[in-house]
Amino acid sequence: MKKTLILSITLIVFGFTSCNKITQNKLDGTWKMASAKRNGVDYTTWFQLALSNYTLVLDKKGSYSESYSNVKNVGSWNVTLKGTVINLNPNSSTPRIYVITKLKKDLLIVTTTADGYNDEYTLIH
Repeated sequence: MKKTLILSITLIVFGFTSCNKITQNKLDGTWKMASAKRNGVDYTTWFQLALSNYTLVLDKKGSYSESYSNVKNVGSWNVTLKGTVINLNPNSSTPRIYVITKLKKDLLIVTTTADGYNDEYTLIH
């Protein structure tokens, strides 16, 4: 009984960890903003003007850099909740959480909610 319980817990923990690691490996690399929506309305043009040349670089070792206009943010990142959530932890500001709604080889769609807005970002590899 005790061995079965320990084995079950180990498999569950391993399953969560491996899903997160697989997703994190797929996210590794440079991502560019393709489109943005706020509360279901396209606001790509505004985003591109306000945050020109937005680039997100995710390193599979857990560090990231985010650059746009004349701004550069760096910090750590990880994937949680069975590979469905990206956590960005900037060194100089508040952590941000993004829910992965679609992930393919060269396409990433994430959503986030903050300040009463529901944002959706489409990034390409």
